[in-house]
Amino acid sequence: MRHPYWFAMLCLSFAADAVDRVELSVGRIEGADWRIESMRADWRTDGAAEVELGSLTHAASPVGPARVRLRCPLLRSAAIGCDGLAAQVEVADLGTLDAVVDLSANASGRWRADLRRADLLLSYNSADGRIAADQLHLSLQGRASAASATQTLEWQLRTLGGQAYVEPAFFDFGVHPLRFDGRAIRPATGPVRVERLQIEQTGIGTLTARGEVDPAQALAHHRVAIELSLANAAAAAELYLRPFLATTPLHDLELAGTAALRADVRDGALQQLHIDVDDMTVAAPGPAVVLNGLNGALNWQTQTPVQGSVLRWREGVVGRIPLGAAQLDFATAARDFALTAPARLPVLDGALELKRFVLSDIGNEQMGADVQMQLLPIDLPALCRALGWPEFAGTLAGTLPGLRLRERRLDIDGTLTAAAFDGQIEVRNLSVIEPFGPLPRVKADLRLRRLDLAAVTGAFDFGRITGRLDGDFDGLRLIGWEPVAMNARLYSSADDDSPRRISQRAIDSISSIGGGPTGLLSRGFFSVFDDFAYARIGWSCVLDNGVCRMNGIGPAKRRSGGGSNGYVLVQGRGLPRIDVVGYSTQVSWPVFLAQLKGIGKSGPAQVSSELR
Repeated sequence: MRHPYWFAMLCLSFAADAVDRVELSVGRIEGADWRIESMRADWRTDGAAEVELGSLTHAASPVGPARVRLRCPLLRSAAIGCDGLAAQVEVADLGTLDAVVDLSANASGRWRADLRRADLLLSYNSADGRIAADQLHLSLQGRASAASATQTLEWQLRTLGGQAYVEPAFFDFGVHPLRFDGRAIRPATGPVRVERLQIEQTGIGTLTARGEVDPAQALAHHRVAIELSLANAAAAAELYLRPFLATTPLHDLELAGTAALRADVRDGALQQLHIDVDDMTVAAPGPAVVLNGLNGALNWQTQTPVQGSVLRWREGVVGRIPLGAAQLDFATAARDFALTAPARLPVLDGALELKRFVLSDIGNEQMGADVQMQLLPIDLPALCRALGWPEFAGTLAGTLPGLRLRERRLDIDGTLTAAAFDGQIEVRNLSVIEPFGPLPRVKADLRLRRLDLAAVTGAFDFGRITGRLDGDFDGLRLIGWEPVAMNARLYSSADDDSPRRISQRAIDSISSIGGGPTGLLSRGFFSVFDDFAYARIGWSCVLDNGVCRMNGIGPAKRRSGGGSNGYVLVQGRGLPRIDVVGYSTQVSWPVFLAQLKGIGKSGPAQVSSELR
C-alpha cells in the first residue's frame, strides 16, 4: 500500500450507531523506499483514536527504525482534526520525541497545527564521526497554518542541556543554552519571507536575521539582513572561531570585549558589512599581534564606499615591538583598502608615519599596493632588546618614498633610506618579483655610508673595531631571500678621521674569513696588546654561481720562501704594525656563510678545509 493514511478515512466513514469500535491490524506496508512493520489502528465511537507503528524504516535514513504512537482523545469528522494529539516517537540510535499538537483542516484547504510542546532527547554518533550528540535535550513550541494558499510557520526552540559536536565545533548547552525563535510566511507565489529569525545564546550574544528566500534554490537566490550583537567576544571566539582556524596561523586567536555587526547578503554574496567594536582586545599569538582597547567602526561594501571607517587602539604589540595609541582613518570596498588621512603609529620611542597606504585586489594574484611611509628615529638598543637581538648602539630611522605592487612585482620609487649605526643605508633600484610566493626574486643596489664599526661589531663575539665603514653591493640578487649574485665591497670611509683600532679577536676573525692563520697574536710579544692601530680595512666579494671570488685592499707582499702573495684585508699603521692578509680567492658561498656564523662560538676561528 503506497499511502498509510487510508485508515484515517476508513475510521471516519464508520458513523453507524451499531459500530462501537473499529480496530485494524496490518502486518506490513511497503513503499518504494520505506516500510512499516506491525501497524495497529483503533477508533471508537466516542471519538478517541490511536495508531501504533511497531517499526518505520526509510532506505535513506542514517538511523535505525522508529517506533511511533499517535493518540487522539477526540477525532473530529466535520472539520477534520484533533485537539491534544499526543505523539511518542522512539528512534533507534537517535533518541525520543514526546509531543502534543492540535490539528484542524477543512475542505477549502485551510489547515492549522499548533504544537503545544515537544520534548526531544537525542544521543547520536554519525558513522564518519563528524556529527554527534550526547543527551541533547530540546524543547520546541510553534504553529503552522495555511489559508488562501499562504502558509505561515512560527517556532520557539530551547536547549535544556546536553552536548553536540558538528565538525569542527563543540557545543555544551549546559554552559551556553540556546534559544531559537522564528516566523516565516510562504505566499502562493514568490519567495518565502523570513519575518523574524533570532538566535540568542546565553553568555555569548544574539543573532537576528530577516529577508526573502527562494525555496527552490535557497542557497542561490536569497536576500537576508543580519544583525549580530556579541556580549562576550572571548566566548564567541572560543566556540565559533578557533575550531575553524585550527590549521591556520590564527589557531590561537583570542578576543575580548563587545562588538556589533550588520550585514546584507544577497544570492550568496556579501553586499554590505558594518562592524562596531567597543574596548576590544585582539590577540593573535601565531603572527604575534596584539591590540588592546580597540574601538571604532568598519564599513565595507561591494561598491565605492559612501561611509568611511575608523579604528583606534590604546596600545599593542607586533612581534615583540610595542605600539602606542594610534588611529586609522580609511575607506574600504570590494577588495580595496585606502587610508583617508595620514596615520602615526608610535613604535618604542619613535614612530612609523603612514603618509599613503593603498591596497587593491586584496587576496588576488593581481593585488596592488601604493605606500609612502617614514620611520622616525627609534632607539636601536631598545629595538634590539624587544626583538631579542644582540644589542646595537645608535638609532634607526628611514624613509620609503614610494612602494608600488603591480602584477606580482614590487618596486620602490626613488631611494629607500635608513639611518642606522650612526650612519646611512640606502637601497636603490629595489624590485621584488612574486614577493608573497615561495621563492621571491629580489634585485637591488645597496649603499652603506659611514657606519660606526664600534656599534656594528660591539654586539658580537667578532671582536671590536672602531672607525667608519662604507660599502657598495651592486647587482644584488636574491632568490628566496638568499643571495645568489652580487658585486660587494666593504672599505674604510675615506673622510674618516676618528680613531681606528682593531682588537686581537677581530684580527683573528678577519684572518679566518680570508683563509689566513688565527691565534698568532695571543702568543709571544703581541699578546700584551689589546688592540692595534690600522690605516684601512677592505674586503670584496663577487658572487656568482654559488662561489664568492674574494679580494681585499690590494696585493700583499710576497711571503718569504715564495708562494701566493695574498691580498690585504687590514692595513696596519704605527708600531707594532699588523697587516691582516687573506689567501683564499674563491670560497663556496654556503660554506662561507656557515663559517661566518660560527665565528666566536668556540675559541679562535678556524679555517675551513673547503676554503682555498
